[in-house]
Amino acid sequence: MTIQLNAEQERVVGQAIRAGLIRGRDDVAEIGIASIRQRLKTHDAVRRAQSAEEWSRELAAWSEGHGTAAPLLPEAAIDRESTQPAVTTRNGVPLLPVRPGGPGATSELVRQLQEELD
Repeated sequence: MTIQLNAEQERVVGQAIRAGLIRGRDDVAEIGIASIRQRLKTHDAVRRAQSAEEWSRELAAWSEGHGTAAPLLPEAAIDRESTQPAVTTRNGVPLLPVRPGGPGATSELVRQLQEELD
């Protein structure tokens, strides 16, 4: 297949070659084909996209086909501490253990500690 470029297209290709964006005319075809592939993917995705009403109907049909007696997850399964590893350091500095019922760190306590260290 032979593709004829108009004067403007030739000028743009020349600029891209001089700028080092492409090596030559073969790159123009490769970039063009890649662009067409992406457009086809987008076109297919848009064609397959459902309207809100279609999605709602399918969700309702799915939910009617499934029972409502699913067991609840135990607290440990949804507790953040049980799903994430404990943080033992911050910026490479070991963290002290938290005392149950102890006061939280505040900017005032940090300031007092800094004054004691100075």
